Amino acid sequence: MADESALVAEYLYSKLNVSSVTNALGTAARIYDTDVPQNPITGQTALYPAVVYHQQASVDTFGVGAVRIMARPLWTVKVIVDGQEYKDASVIFSLVDAVLQGTSGTVTNGSVYSCYREQTIRYSEAKQAGGFYRHVGGIYRLECRATQTP
Repeated sequence: MADESALVAEYLYSKLNVSSVTNALGTAARIYDTDVPQNPITGQTALYPAVVYHQQASVDTFGVGAVRIMARPLWTVKVIVDGQEYKDASVIFSLVDAVLQGTSGTVTNGSVYSCYREQTIRYSEAKQAGGFYRHVGGIYRLECRATQTP
């Protein structure tokens, strides 16, 4: 069974873990798949700003005889900042978009044929202790094919 989700997660991390993005974040350790983790041992809150990516949905493209040719998933990629202005997140997101828009490549278990932004996102999230997290990002369409496994 092909796993396009794992393929895309690896691809996005490899594209995002570049100096232009990590310098803006302060470290590559702030690029996360799905959630911004909190340290369960120390109880420390997560560090921001952070880049988070997660899958929204996916559509398969089929050929004759229901043969899957490729998947076309949608992934949200966003920058989250803690208690700052939207402009702080927007500056970092412009770097993120620059390393993703119009790209393609090969990773361990397959290929990404294209990556392009279809929509932008911008919203705030109230924190329990007061203040806000600001989210700025985009929803990206990727066209990919995972290597078939026996």
